[in-house]
Amino acid sequence: MDAIKANFMLVKVDEDHWDVLIFSEQCVLKAFSMTYPNIFYVEKSVFKDSPMVVVPDFPKQNHAKTWKEYWEQAFQDPDKSCHTCPVVQELFRHIEAHREASKA
Repeated sequence: MDAIKANFMLVKVDEDHWDVLIFSEQCVLKAFSMTYPNIFYVEKSVFKDSPMVVVPDFPKQNHAKTWKEYWEQAFQDPDKSCHTCPVVQELFRHIEAHREASKA
């Protein structure tokens, strides 16, 4: 699989809550929404009306940052990402399925 283009942003909601915002192509956003049940899909965000997903409620900045950095690395080279992690493999399967469906 080729590199996946996505932008991740950390957002401090309040003292004990951090969110990660993800901006990417529609198939990536839908894959995150299907893989993680607590994610919110936003069709038109305040960021240039771009679609995005919100990964909410990290209790510490470091937790959100670590999660964000993991996915950034996994997206840079999906073939070198964790092959035994079911969440990673599920997300990549959803991305591929959405890409294939959009070609049909």
